[in-house]
Amino acid sequence: MTCRYVYSRTEYFRAVNLLARREARWTLIFLGMLALCFVWLASWSSMPSTDVDIVLSHFGPPVLLIAILVSPPGIGYLNYWAAFRQSWFEGKLLILNFSEEGLQLESDAFNQVNSWEFVGKVREDRNGFLLMWGNSSIQFHWVPKFGFDAMDDVDAFRELLTRHVAQFRRSR
Repeated sequence: MTCRYVYSRTEYFRAVNLLARREARWTLIFLGMLALCFVWLASWSSMPSTDVDIVLSHFGPPVLLIAILVSPPGIGYLNYWAAFRQSWFEGKLLILNFSEEGLQLESDAFNQVNSWEFVGKVREDRNGFLLMWGNSSIQFHWVPKFGFDAMDDVDAFRELLTRHVAQFRRSR
């Protein structure tokens, strides 16, 4: 089966957003630890003595919390402007061929063939599949559902993934 699509900024952000949702639990753990630090700091200095202490105790936690909540999409956009715009894939037609042996990625500037052992994890959402190499969450291929010729091909691809990839999960 084959998936064909043009790798655009929209497809890049769909892939990165699915990746960010995968890492959401670590973000929540970090925010919980940050909240505990704020509680500890508030109990440590119950009466601010200087203007700097007053500003930090009243405005520091909300400003820092907002900065942390805004940073993941901001980092995604910075990464786009820094790296993706210079990528080999941007604006190119990508052709992904899938078989029982593995997968092949073709474009006019690139040709890569891998067996299924290289794919460590797969996440699926309503827009497509995110194939991650090994245990890495940095190296991945995005496979959009609209790139397949028919919905039967999407179902067949899903079955192929369940046979060959141990860590295959659908996102909610």
